[in-house]
Amino acid sequence: RRDDLESWLYVMVELSSGTLPWRTISKMKKKKQLKEQVHRAKLRIRLGDERKKFFENSLPILDYILMMIDGLTLEADPPYEQIQYMFEELMVEMGVKWDDIYDWEEAEKIQSKQLVSMNGVVSTTSTAMATYSRCRSTELRVAMTTTASTESSSSLPYIQVE
Repeated sequence: RRDDLESWLYVMVELSSGTLPWRTISKMKKKKQLKEQVHRAKLRIRLGDERKKFFENSLPILDYILMMIDGLTLEADPPYEQIQYMFEELMVEMGVKWDDIYDWEEAEKIQSKQLVSMNGVVSTTSTAMATYSRCRSTELRVAMTTTASTESSSSLPYIQVE
């Protein structure tokens, strides 16, 4: 339980910062050496500057949650309700609501009857749906799915004609 919560915390940090300190440890080492080095790295992130660096690109409450985890015994029940409450308070501070839609749900759906296959053949019997959504970095992500008709002789992917 405590270990599961700690593992969850590492996932949250990795999602927000993009990496974990022990990701750079060589996988070529023997399993025992690898485990020892990861264990030492996990101990280092609990102290001073290493701790600050570990949480610098993460939500501040994750640092507090690690303190809570460190205070638990192995058999203790983690304070899940308290952690949930902390996230709910953070949601209020950030103006996030439980029923807010995800960025990919806001996407516009554009259907086009005229498509061009990669070899330049025009197909009017296929449909393409382009989904546009903005990601956090404000880059435009485009996900395109195509449905080719049974009459289409080309197995090449189709792109939308603008």
